[in-house]
Amino acid sequence: MALTRYVIIGASAAGMAAAQSIRELDPQGTITVLSAESDQPYFRPLIPFLIDGKKTVADISLLGQGPYTATGIDVRLNSTVSAVSPSNQTVKRCPPLSGQDLSILLEQEYSGVEYVI
Repeated sequence: MALTRYVIIGASAAGMAAAQSIRELDPQGTITVLSAESDQPYFRPLIPFLIDGKKTVADISLLGQGPYTATGIDVRLNSTVSAVSPSNQTVKRCPPLSGQDLSILLEQEYSGVEYVI
């Protein structure tokens, strides 16, 4: 059976929580998180503690800390999504995502997990 490919658009806490949940349910599938930002995902509410010197950049990272400890999640920075085609199961980004077909597409804006087949 082919591995399921998951793409999550946005690396905020919601996007990373979706990736964590998917990994718990599907240990083998490939998970790609696309983020338009140039920095690794981080806990935005902790920025004041970073400014005050009470936390470091590593302390506010979303990767490998708190509930975000899943492995095998490919976070691609500087990846602005330009188009999503559920009927074709594709996501276009700048630069392109190599035209990979996707088995499942998640968007942060959805209130739940949306399966696009």
